[in-house]
Amino acid sequence: RGLRNSRGIIIGTARANPGKMIKSEEDLKDEEKTSKLRNVYNAFIDLGIDALVSIGGDDTLKTANLVLSFQKYLPDNAKRIRVIHLPKTIDNDYRGIDFTFGFFTAVDVMAKEVLN
Repeated sequence: RGLRNSRGIIIGTARANPGKMIKSEEDLKDEEKTSKLRNVYNAFIDLGIDALVSIGGDDTLKTANLVLSFQKYLPDNAKRIRVIHLPKTIDNDYRGIDFTFGFFTAVDVMAKEVLN
């Protein structure tokens, strides 16, 4: 069975968007709209994780930015999670970046799948 016959991402990760309800900076003050972001933040704290390294496209960047922005509205003494983002996309949706690491591997894998 080839890649084109399978669904999802090859490495087995899942897509989730804890910031889906947030459309503006004002929404970051809304407890209901930020409940999923709070769950993510609380999981980091409970697991002793002090940094998030996100790797992905523009949606991943938006979510990483929301994790960072959410923390602006926490009490001053709350622990902070550092956030770093590495662009990783084959969609060509990052302005100023022609391709990212893994691009040529993805092209090669998909070309071989098309030939099969």
